[in-house]
Amino acid sequence: MELNGAVAIVTGAAGGLGRAIAEAYAARGARVAAVDVLEDMLLETAGEIGSAGGTVLAIPTDATDPPQVDAMVAQAERELGPIDILVNCAGSLSAIGPMWEVDHERWWHDVTVNLCGTFLCCRAVVKGMVERGGGYVLNMVGGGVGDPHAYTTGYACSKAGVMRLTEGLAQEAKEHGVKVFAIQPGAVRTAMTEFIMDSPEGRKWRPTFKSIFEEGRDAPADLVVNLALELVSGKFDSLTGRYFDAKRDPDEILENADAIIEEDGLTLRLRK
Repeated sequence: MELNGAVAIVTGAAGGLGRAIAEAYAARGARVAAVDVLEDMLLETAGEIGSAGGTVLAIPTDATDPPQVDAMVAQAERELGPIDILVNCAGSLSAIGPMWEVDHERWWHDVTVNLCGTFLCCRAVVKGMVERGGGYVLNMVGGGVGDPHAYTTGYACSKAGVMRLTEGLAQEAKEHGVKVFAIQPGAVRTAMTEFIMDSPEGRKWRPTFKSIFEEGRDAPADLVVNLALELVSGKFDSLTGRYFDAKRDPDEILENADAIIEEDGLTLRLRK
């Protein structure tokens, strides 16, 4: 897909990775619907993208509210055109601690934003992609897909769910030309990772998390942005439904695509 002229919805676009991806898409000529519940920050992001010459439409939206999501997609299509790309970046990690101590509402909020929000956006956008015979969906996963992620189990459960959602949607939509990928961004310095490092509960229950940044094991946002560009290029279409780590060389993955498919690699499976 040529990004120039494509229409993309990016959720979580007020800051962090969502903002970085929205900026990169707009800089390459995409018409971007920037979506977030944080209206003031979202309008600031859209203003800066517009000032840089990009085409952007800010749509304040709660991704966990079905009527708001449906209205957002309808507005994006009405003002920008049919949706070619959906990037689900809206996320939450607010419940930190042992399961028997964390606030149940915060735990469920993480699941609702990360998993239900992704589902609702996919549901609202992919129907049109299926009817038109093509499109790309990029879902952000994270800790919990490949490890237990103790003390942040709400986040972990939601991201494991997003991985399975990605695989299931990829199989359902493959015959209609829609490609779906999961992106593992790694530890990128964002408001979320700073919360883990700086909050009282984060310092208590995840005290070693900050070492990722101190030792240079974090992931630069540029790696995630590059992957979000690569995955809509068409080169990786045969690997629809799979898990892409932003710190892994995309070309190396592409070189091993046949083996990955044969071995059912980069998927969420139980060990035999």
